Amino acid sequence: MHVDTAHLQGIEREIEYYDENKNYFDIKNIAKPAYERVYGEIFEKKLRIANEAQVLKEEIKGKELELAEWQNKKDPEPLRAESVIKK
Repeated sequence: MHVDTAHLQGIEREIEYYDENKNYFDIKNIAKPAYERVYGEIFEKKLRIANEAQVLKEEIKGKELELAEWQNKKDPEPLRAESVIKK
């Protein structure tokens, strides 16, 4: 997670003046917006990738069905003159 300089300076300032009267959440809340932004970006990427994977799986399934049709298809017998047909 990349935290900008202003947030890092705020965290550093809070840590420098940290004592038993300070609240840990004051420090944590400084980095929270950056964390939530990065978390949101990762979540969106994850959803997009999952959606793309689903689309590709459906395409693969369609191509597999098409291949199976071609493999199971028999070539029709060509029309032949009655004289060349063996009996």
